[in-house]
Amino acid sequence: MIDDIRLTYLALSEAPSPGGDSLVIRELGDSGGLFLGLDADRHQHLLLVHDGDLPELGLMTLTATLRILDVAGRPVRFIDIESRLEALAEVFEHFILAVSRQLEAERSSPAQVVESVLERWHLFLSSDGPPPSRDKLAALFGELLVLLDVVRADPHRRVDVWGGPSGSRHDFRRGSIAVEVKATRSHTSRIVTIHGDDQLEEPTGGTLFLHFIRLEEAAGSGRSVPSIVDELLALGASAEDLFTALARVGVPVAQLAQVSDVMFEVRERLTFPVDERAPRIVPSSFKRDERPLGVVDVRYQIDLDHVLENALDLREYVDVVNSLAAGGSHD
Repeated sequence: MIDDIRLTYLALSEAPSPGGDSLVIRELGDSGGLFLGLDADRHQHLLLVHDGDLPELGLMTLTATLRILDVAGRPVRFIDIESRLEALAEVFEHFILAVSRQLEAERSSPAQVVESVLERWHLFLSSDGPPPSRDKLAALFGELLVLLDVVRADPHRRVDVWGGPSGSRHDFRRGSIAVEVKATRSHTSRIVTIHGDDQLEEPTGGTLFLHFIRLEEAAGSGRSVPSIVDELLALGASAEDLFTALARVGVPVAQLAQVSDVMFEVRERLTFPVDERAPRIVPSSFKRDERPLGVVDVRYQIDLDHVLENALDLREYVDVVNSLAAGGSHD
């Protein structure tokens, strides 16, 4: 249905621009009360047939008004939700989809449904805060590349395998398989920084891999964080789950439009088993399997050049991806 929303807005954009505060509107399919609109400033509008009170939005980026518009020769009363920022266009389209689905699933009033969806989507539709740094974008880009691999292999298109945003010890985990992702913008070295003495410790009874990605920033070439997010959504990943994960890593989806020109080319990808052959510090590296008294944190660097011969081949990496894509809840 997201394609129907986008095609409807495209058709509206090709219509003559309305004058003043008027709207050009079109019903979304045969929704029975959900219309989309564009105003003279090309702001997107969601219009819901409604005779009650306005919903409480609590956002600077959205406004809610009551409108009476002519539909097929008769006046119809609408709640009009306007998106004030062009940068939020894609988020607003997925917000519309969420509202539409909830309207179909329950008998609440349109105002109640809008408020209910906004309880979950408030952060996604807020544009506060500075854009993320290059370093943060590079690290996120690397993790999203692996997530894209896993979602492609998962017929259920789940993103819950990405545990890093929730504070999990490893970036990716399903069952007994875990993957830690490290991205670098260095041109030559394969030195990566490890945070904590448990980051390279295998899951109990499981297997851990370290996935290394070398990136080069290239203006006007390559891919961006927003473009990979678009690929994930196009595959069918849950917008709400993905947007929540992005917010948790400190890159709210409302900021993505600001960084669409930061593009990376992938120069190298390597995957290493993390076992007794790998350079690492884990609890068992210390006497009594614990840090010395008074040591509150461990941060160190490892050089993966020392274990290049242990890197997986492509088939073995695909096996890891397939293991991450399999199992778990299919709800």
